[in-house]
Amino acid sequence: MEKNKLQRRTYTYIGLITGLILSLIIFFTFVKQQPNTNNIQPIVNSSNYIGNADGSDWAGYTSGSLKIEIIKQSNDANHGTCAIVDARTNKYSANNLAIPNIVQINTNLYDVVRINAYAFSGVNNSLLIGTLTFPSALTEIQNYAFNECNKLIGDLIIPNSVTTIGDGAFSGCDGFNGSLIIPNSVTAIGELAFANCAGFTGDLIIPNRLTKINESTFTRCSGFTGRLVIPSTVTAIASNAFSYAKKISRITFTNSAYTINTNAFYGLDKLSNIVFDGWNSLPGNKWVNNIFNGSKNRSGIVESINGSLASSAILEYLTSHNNSDFQTWTAV
Repeated sequence: MEKNKLQRRTYTYIGLITGLILSLIIFFTFVKQQPNTNNIQPIVNSSNYIGNADGSDWAGYTSGSLKIEIIKQSNDANHGTCAIVDARTNKYSANNLAIPNIVQINTNLYDVVRINAYAFSGVNNSLLIGTLTFPSALTEIQNYAFNECNKLIGDLIIPNSVTTIGDGAFSGCDGFNGSLIIPNSVTAIGELAFANCAGFTGDLIIPNRLTKINESTFTRCSGFTGRLVIPSTVTAIASNAFSYAKKISRITFTNSAYTINTNAFYGLDKLSNIVFDGWNSLPGNKWVNNIFNGSKNRSGIVESINGSLASSAILEYLTSHNNSDFQTWTAV
């Protein structure tokens, strides 16, 4: 009899423990399936939809002063995706602008994955002040999205989900006064993307999946005070790509295969150190003449590391192709 009692107790305990484990599994599964509600922008009902059914006019939803375009519809199991289309109104204001991660329309949730062309360009600058935070699932910032938003400040940190930054996306945003962080997820940056962003400081590190640096992409970014690293993935540097980035002191070229066009590095007054990493041959006519024109610094050093090409040969090449600007530099 005692043995039977013991068995019943054992079965009871096993049942309780099993029930507890199943309850915990159900609980955590439920929690996992719930949407991340951080930074959700609600749109109360679908009456906020505007636009013509035939697509002849802009179509989407409004939330306050933001206009939202649906890219992919959501369903019960998955979020949809959407874009910020427009915020260009004198009513729009933000101190420390945090673009929502998710937009809610009725009961449906949409991840913000794109900021459309000119979305914030033209916003009354006195109303858009402070830092800028992007959605965590963002993949594309289109042409001139933040053009002339010159009272945005602090660091500009592009999330590592972004692959494309369009022409002039941040041109004229000279209020940023910290670091510019462009992740290696970025594969394309358009012309003038960061033109006239004079407030950025520190190093300028180019993403290691980028293949081309377009015309005037970083022109007049005169605040960078550290090094510029050109990755080996780059195959072309266009005219004026870094012109008037006056305070950059060191450039590292990690590949001799790319082409460089006129005035790509014009007016780098503080440039004093050029490093050629992994070079075994001179670029020949891939580099046009006078890519370093306009620099006021007449002294510096040229280094060759991790390659067979002598520093003296590189310095001779630079001197012959840049109006003798490098005659007083030293090869080490």
